[in-house]
Amino acid sequence: MSDHFKEGNNLHIFEPEIPLGTFRLDNREFIPLDGKLRLLPSKKARKCLQNKTIAFIGDSQIRDLGFAMAEFLNGKQSWNGKDDKIHRNYYKQFEIKGEDFLTFPNENFPYVPHHSSSFRKEENWEILLYHNFIRDSNFDKMEEVFLNKYRNHDLIFISFGVHQARVLEKDAYEYKNFLFPLLKYWYHQEKDMPPVVWLPQNPECAEILNPLYAEKQPKIMEMANNIANRLFRQKPYLDIAHLVKFQLCALSADGLHMKQWTDISRAKLILNEICDENWNFQIPNYMIAPQILKKQGQT
Repeated sequence: MSDHFKEGNNLHIFEPEIPLGTFRLDNREFIPLDGKLRLLPSKKARKCLQNKTIAFIGDSQIRDLGFAMAEFLNGKQSWNGKDDKIHRNYYKQFEIKGEDFLTFPNENFPYVPHHSSSFRKEENWEILLYHNFIRDSNFDKMEEVFLNKYRNHDLIFISFGVHQARVLEKDAYEYKNFLFPLLKYWYHQEKDMPPVVWLPQNPECAEILNPLYAEKQPKIMEMANNIANRLFRQKPYLDIAHLVKFQLCALSADGLHMKQWTDISRAKLILNEICDENWNFQIPNYMIAPQILKKQGQT
């Protein structure tokens, strides 16, 4: 595990009331408090992900995060990222076509950063954004992604919130039933399957959230994240929500989604976790299901 991620009971969940660093709002970058965060140039990150496929499966929040990682790999930095979220029109044509995932880089994508074709040819990295398996909370379809039915993945990040199934908005404790299939998958996961890592939902800022949801929704989402924190103790889990909670309203675009430059910063932190000091791809132990580590004698 990288030094800048706190090791504790969950191995990868931060101290509840201690910030990991500060987002500088003037120059739009994240400054770690311990000073141990490596400078991560896009070129080195592309070297790390050479011939690798990273998948993001879930709702609009994780889709924006995956998009931000692809933006960074294409050379976009947090300081020239937008103050807004990624507009859903970027994705809408794929939803209309019924495609199960978006591939980045992709020349057919509505927005392609400069040189993406040459970068793709040079490094052959790939970011996949799965978005069609969420509204009905169909875990069987998600599991097909885990089992490499669609593509061969090297690492999968997954997240989905209470907004995706109305029953969860009415009773956040039902969220547990939404998460149990993932626990079961981790328990039975085979070592030749790609690691699947849970990312919690963004905390929500009631001050700028749609007034229709501002009174109840932030509390429901906080409860759901707390349930996931407890349920996924010592499971593959990376608490990127903790990164933004201390400056939440300044970093949020609409109370629910993060500003693009904030997500680029968080994507860089994730890349710091999966790229070693020589910029080689290396999945840390906390992103691997415990029973697989046990079989490998690493627990």
